[in-house]
Amino acid sequence: MKSPILIQFLTISFLIVGLLTTPSTQAQNQPQIQVISPNGGETWQNGSSEIVTYTYTGNPSYLTIEYSSDNGTTFEIIDYVYSTSGTNQVPVYVNFNATAQAKIRVAEYNSTPLLYDDSDAPFAIENPPYFFLSPYYGQVFYQGNQITANWTIFNSFPTDLSFSSDNGATWTTIATGVIGGFHNFNAPDVISDQCKLRASQTGNPEIFSNSQIFTILPPAEFTLLSPNGGEVWTYNTYETVSWSGSNLPDLVVIEYSVNGGFTWNVLTYSHSDPTGGSEQVYVPQVSSSNAKVRVRDQYDSSAFDESDAVFTIYTPPYIFYSPSSSNLYYTGQPIDASWYSFSTDNVDVALSSDGGQTYETVATDVASPYYGSATFIAPSTPSANCIVKVSKSSDPAVFSLSETFTVTEAPVLSIITPNGGEIIDINSEYEIQFDYSGETLQYTYLQIDFSADNGQNWQTLDYIYYLGDDNTYTWQTPDLSSNQCLIRISDYYFPFIAATSSSAFTLEDFPDLQICMVGVDTTSGKNMIAWNKPNSNLISEYVVMKEGNISNQYTEIASIPADSPSVFIDESSNPRVQATRYKLTFRDAAGNLYPEELFHQTMHLTISKGVGDTWNLIWSPYLGFDVDSYNIYRGSSPSNLEMIGTVSGNFTSYSDFSAAPGFVYYMVEVVNPNNCNPDGLRNLKLNSSMSNIATNYTLGLDDNVLSSSLSAYPNPASEILRLTLPLGKVKSESAMLQVADIRGGMIINTNISTSELASGYNLDVSNLRPGIYNVIIITSEGIATRRFIRK
Repeated sequence: MKSPILIQFLTISFLIVGLLTTPSTQAQNQPQIQVISPNGGETWQNGSSEIVTYTYTGNPSYLTIEYSSDNGTTFEIIDYVYSTSGTNQVPVYVNFNATAQAKIRVAEYNSTPLLYDDSDAPFAIENPPYFFLSPYYGQVFYQGNQITANWTIFNSFPTDLSFSSDNGATWTTIATGVIGGFHNFNAPDVISDQCKLRASQTGNPEIFSNSQIFTILPPAEFTLLSPNGGEVWTYNTYETVSWSGSNLPDLVVIEYSVNGGFTWNVLTYSHSDPTGGSEQVYVPQVSSSNAKVRVRDQYDSSAFDESDAVFTIYTPPYIFYSPSSSNLYYTGQPIDASWYSFSTDNVDVALSSDGGQTYETVATDVASPYYGSATFIAPSTPSANCIVKVSKSSDPAVFSLSETFTVTEAPVLSIITPNGGEIIDINSEYEIQFDYSGETLQYTYLQIDFSADNGQNWQTLDYIYYLGDDNTYTWQTPDLSSNQCLIRISDYYFPFIAATSSSAFTLEDFPDLQICMVGVDTTSGKNMIAWNKPNSNLISEYVVMKEGNISNQYTEIASIPADSPSVFIDESSNPRVQATRYKLTFRDAAGNLYPEELFHQTMHLTISKGVGDTWNLIWSPYLGFDVDSYNIYRGSSPSNLEMIGTVSGNFTSYSDFSAAPGFVYYMVEVVNPNNCNPDGLRNLKLNSSMSNIATNYTLGLDDNVLSSSLSAYPNPASEILRLTLPLGKVKSESAMLQVADIRGGMIINTNISTSELASGYNLDVSNLRPGIYNVIIITSEGIATRRFIRK
């Protein structure tokens, strides 16, 4: 019968959806449950198994089987079942109070609203005239063995007992007029898993009850295979008991005897196949040369077999806990040997690395009051045949041997950096590099420690899980200065494997030294590197590093005293050919060279002819600071360049469509966002970085070639700057000599002869203020320039 909620729900659903869907569509979408049986009028008997049958339409779901003894007023859940669409059957063991008002409900678990169906009418639950307590369902008996039938009587009449081997199709009377509720008989010579007993009222066989189904099989026959005589078992180890046979039960009992089979003790229980089985058993703590093992049916004591002859169970005087064959040991490793002793006598400990042929004593007179231990160092030579012997100090003939274990070559830890002499900035990230070579465990953890006092005290930095493919650790250096620093790395589980920096390194507060800008000096045509001076007494001289022809390899090209202007002209550079990368660092008064900072890269400009008077410009980007935009300059000579355009800092090309015919010169500028003050006195500011000047001018003497022939010595100069220009480079007899400061202000302007330049002209610079200046030689063949420093 459908519930009222369900009927109401289905009615409303039909009214709303019926106009939009067909009845068949509705049936497919709405789950339904209908109880088929019991559905009213049936009689269930306690002690029997009955079937609940129902139909379910819907997606697979969990349903509950519920029982009511009061015509559906209350229900209790008796089972949970997973149901699929279609007819379903669920077995129910009947064990309820007698009632004529029983109902069954099948409901969808936790549905909202609740989807269910009940029996349409009540059915009856009644007590049988007899209720069998044994044999129980599935019980197994063997032919000829005793079967005890035990039942409850609900009347006072004598009972007849019958036997069936075909699930009740035929019956054989085995007892009549039985008074009381039990009867013993021997299992008949049948083989069946469909056996039943029937108890019926004497003289009125229509009043009866049947037992549950049980099984009768031929007697089990055991044959013990091992141990079968002569074996030696050792306490605290595992040995195998095996057997064969026929008609063997699922569960067997394994027992042992220490007196030749006079008495028996249970060793364990084991599963068995019908034809045999085996079991790993733990050898008990007994000593006997008269031991036996027996395997038997747990219910039939006559079905068994035991060892044909006795064997030995040996309990050694010392039971080893370690070392064991399952552990990995390294050469040079401290090994802890531990054992249980059955006495309180002192012991000696010896080690063999050749399988017990020879032993070396590693400890004597070790106290061993029931528990003992000793620590020794593993041999320095690897071996797969190591054994520890523990013997009684007063009687070496009393001894025990450990399991054979392996000692393998210990892996080697080494620190690559910092390994001594390094100078590292405080409050910065530093990459510790190390090497761990050799055989390591699958789960290896490394401990990293730091000392600021040459190893007197250590602070743990971290524990890292070592996977074997990453030999680095990023260390955040502390906020302290010390020249007595060490790093130590050790294997957490094997702390004897460790490495420490070979010698001390230094933690120092580095000055904030950065290149301000690099670019092409428009006067000399060479690369210029400029930086701001930090306020630091640590710097003795600045060091300029230059990248060569191999990527990321920098070499020192200049050292500038700390009191000199912080600018350098790279005379070896050729900006017309390529861009160049530079780094900057410094030395302290002790000559220690500090790590260089990030590089800066100059711009290298090239031009190519387009259609007509169009020129295409391409340059390498400036690297070292963020570039917002590039300014493009053009002129008819290097001295009259004017800005003609600007491009975004994301681009490094430009096309000039309005160039005048003839010779043309181009230059790219990037505005420097930094406050660049090279001499530290704020009287010189570099606001932008220039590329080389690219031109289509290919006739006559190139100004840059003429400039490269002009020498100025010494540079820096304090009194006299000697200028030399070989006579073969110019043909005119006179030249204009000019000296300008870095801002272009003219300081000296005079005529000199080219012969004076050829032999060496002494320019007096003693009246100039310290700073950076340009010397300019103007001849009819071109202009030569050179930058110098007045110190």
